[in-house]
Amino acid sequence: MIPTIFSSSAPYHLLSYASVTGLTLWHSFIGGPVAFKVLPRQQFGLLQSKLFPIYFLSQSVLNGICLITTSNRNSRTIFLIGIVGGLMNLIIVGPWTSKVMQERHKVEREEGKTYNEPGISDRMKALNKQFGIAHGCSSLINMVVVLSLLSYPFISSAIIL
Repeated sequence: MIPTIFSSSAPYHLLSYASVTGLTLWHSFIGGPVAFKVLPRQQFGLLQSKLFPIYFLSQSVLNGICLITTSNRNSRTIFLIGIVGGLMNLIIVGPWTSKVMQERHKVEREEGKTYNEPGISDRMKALNKQFGIAHGCSSLINMVVVLSLLSYPFISSAIIL
């Protein structure tokens, strides 16, 4: 009995799905928003720039485990969305957002003004626009991953029960 449990992909699949869903929901709706409310903006940005690579890598790996351990052909798209979304944020959008954020912090120090003060420079206005686009892309990708993960129980429940 015990060797069969360890050779089955089911426990690995369920643990990976539970982990990636919990991680994604926690970071998106609890950890991130609370940190945003209690930390000074630049400290919050630094924290997120350190957490995001771990978060997006974990999201990608755990979705990958779900993909290779599922027997439900209809759910493979869900896990592919998670892999692609996590990797896009890890490799492209996350570094872009962090780079713009760091440049914005640098300009704030140089100009002695925060990003949203009246009379900011054209350079800061351009950085604000870039940051908004980058952050928006990352958030959109993340929300697609959230929705795909939340759809999985509804798609797979007919097989389980």
